[in-house]
Amino acid sequence: MDRDFRVSRPAQEIVEALKEILDAVVMIVDERHGRRHVSMTEGAWSSGDTSDVRPVPGWCSLHARVNARFVLRVVRRGQLHAGAPTVCNWAAQKLAEYFRAGASKSSSAPPVPGGGGTAGPAEMGIPVWWARRRERPDPGVALPAR
Repeated sequence: MDRDFRVSRPAQEIVEALKEILDAVVMIVDERHGRRHVSMTEGAWSSGDTSDVRPVPGWCSLHARVNARFVLRVVRRGQLHAGAPTVCNWAAQKLAEYFRAGASKSSSAPPVPGGGGTAGPAEMGIPVWWARRRERPDPGVALPAR
């Protein structure tokens, strides 16, 4: 785990929502320092060099630029949903508010103190039909006969 890389609470909520909605791995790539930061559980991040990031057969990947320094990458085994590029671009635009291109050692502001829990997907601007998609089976997957 990387204790030096952390994001603000609102940015972490966007990342967590993206992971849940797309059922995918989410990473932030710092192109200036050649580092990639993979979102793990409970706000933890695993970091490494970008030199070890290679396409993997059977995995689908897409990316969206957050700013001049950071790129948001979403990776999933199998296919991503057809609307995934739109959601990824939306998330990158939202994350741009929290990631400064010239940030020093920490890539963004430290977490904001306080309690309360997360904002729901609808409060963060994620369409409700995307959040509800998790409750329904994928239309491209055949259901077993009963």
